[in-house]
Amino acid sequence: MSSATSGFGVGLAKGASRTAGTTVAEIVSLNGPGLSRGTLDVSNMDITDGAMQFIPQALYDGGEVTVELNWIPSNTTHTLLLTDMTNSAQAYVIDWNNATAGAAITEWRFNGFITSLEPSAAVDSKLGASATFKLSSAITTATSTAATP
Repeated sequence: MSSATSGFGVGLAKGASRTAGTTVAEIVSLNGPGLSRGTLDVSNMDITDGAMQFIPQALYDGGEVTVELNWIPSNTTHTLLLTDMTNSAQAYVIDWNNATAGAAITEWRFNGFITSLEPSAAVDSKLGASATFKLSSAITTATSTAATP
């Protein structure tokens, strides 16, 4: 049997942990971070098998986190996103909540800053927004206990 869980209850908060931070309200989806690591070509004239050789770069790119949300202009956490557009890197945490009260959950903690905040509106549709965060630190993990969603 699979151990897969629903994405329901996953959240993003500003602060050192979700319980000690300010959770961004009305998140519909969360994507990322898209970690990546470059390579260095170390091919040389001594290669005998005809294949290029590579080693990993020492540094990796933490990538970006993008959240889609129901945009509520008067919501304090959405106003906070607008304020954070002018701030330097801040502490954020993704709570990979499995939506089971009392269960152990994993938090990914990182520093990052908002690179994009894009509200949207359409006739006969809800107000929405997309916010993108650029990671500027390593991700650290922690375990906490899930609250009831």
